[in-house]
Amino acid sequence: MDIVVGNRLRQARTARQLSLNDVAGRAKISVATLSRIERDKQGIDLGLFLTLSRILKAPPHDLVHRFVRVRTRGSGIDPRHSSSRVRAA
Repeated sequence: MDIVVGNRLRQARTARQLSLNDVAGRAKISVATLSRIERDKQGIDLGLFLTLSRILKAPPHDLVHRFVRVRTRGSGIDPRHSSSRVRAA
């Protein structure tokens, strides 16, 4: 199961008038990586998600609560029992 959050990360970043370069530098990742995360081209692990949440001063639940789009891979998978990974929107 993937939880899609990239669009919410971008909204939080732009609302705070931070550039990709600003946030990527603080998170110690490349601008290209952050851009891929925001465009749902690259997954994100929990540690980096929490780091970005802190940098953006956005509580994690605000980034996923109402705007979650869940994807399950394959048919017949019960998302409650599959491994979870946060995925960019």
